Amino acid sequence: MTGQTLECLQSYAEFQSVRTEWDAFINRSFPENYARTHAWLSAYWETHHPDQSALIYIQRDAAQGRIVAAAPLLIKQENFGGFRVRMLQTLGSGLGSDDFLMGAEANQTVRAVFSHLESLRTWDVSLFRRVTLDRFRDDLSAISEALNCRADVRNSAESIVLLPDSYEAYLASRSSKFRNNLKNAIKKLEQQGSLSVEVLSPFTQSERALALCEEVARKSWQFKSGKSHFNKTAAASFYENLSRSGSGAGGEEFVVLLLDDKPVAFLLGCKRGRYYHLVDTAYDEAFSAVSVGRVLFCKTIERLINEGDVNRFSLEGDGRYKDFFANETETAHLIVLYHGSLYGRCIGLIRKTALYGFIKKLKTAETPQ
Repeated sequence: MTGQTLECLQSYAEFQSVRTEWDAFINRSFPENYARTHAWLSAYWETHHPDQSALIYIQRDAAQGRIVAAAPLLIKQENFGGFRVRMLQTLGSGLGSDDFLMGAEANQTVRAVFSHLESLRTWDVSLFRRVTLDRFRDDLSAISEALNCRADVRNSAESIVLLPDSYEAYLASRSSKFRNNLKNAIKKLEQQGSLSVEVLSPFTQSERALALCEEVARKSWQFKSGKSHFNKTAAASFYENLSRSGSGAGGEEFVVLLLDDKPVAFLLGCKRGRYYHLVDTAYDEAFSAVSVGRVLFCKTIERLINEGDVNRFSLEGDGRYKDFFANETETAHLIVLYHGSLYGRCIGLIRKTALYGFIKKLKTAETPQ
């Protein structure tokens, strides 16, 4: 890491002090990344880990002092397949990719970060749910060998819509069944009322945006299973904190499908450069048979094509419903590193044996219903 220095910020206040230079680095090196802007990381930290320190690594050019790489990390106690572990993961895991932010000038960032982590001796398992950069994947593989860690890698297909020149061309690329289902869904909805789409800023129109989306979310399967951002996990919801933390690089928008004045589906999209990211979506289960989600997605794709500002709609991960819309896929990786300690290596080995299934069943049986 010649000519570069590594810092580790651990408190929320320390992280707030580098907001301007953090976002300057993101805008310069990762203009299409939404989930690692200072606003998004701050909102996630404030919502989900308000009383916990983090490990925000910053690598700087020694001569100019500007940020050339960063890795926002967190270590938390977690149940991992029946084992109590100290889990190392990204701050904001589940939003965007888990890649370290390594600019073109960055040098040996992964090695430097893990060397410092080794000196702390504070983790058992590292989990990176969505690695999209080959550079980061290869560096993780190299560091796992150097630290005598066990590495497990699982691949998945990322669903993407490459936007053509016209909405008609996009529809033509879909199956006749898809087009018929869309046509019938719109017809059924219009028989029940006036159909419209409203695009709202979570910052300048936060009160209306959050009210409409929460009305939908509370009637969704995600909310019932505790997986919605509108489930109250702290004093305020993630989106309320995001609306206060600022718009970052801009481009966030709530898109709401309305039947008369009733919201029936929403999505949160983020426009970054020529990319549009799907961050969150939900629909009122009472309208599941009418495919309101399909209608909202297609109306959003149509609007994006007509506006012409973006050429790629990233559906953020895999999922059967996303396959209906995607016309392209890319590979992402889920990577688990088991620490080279006796405990870490035992967990990695046991999870590969038939004994793991037996232990997991025992732990499930012990859990109070």
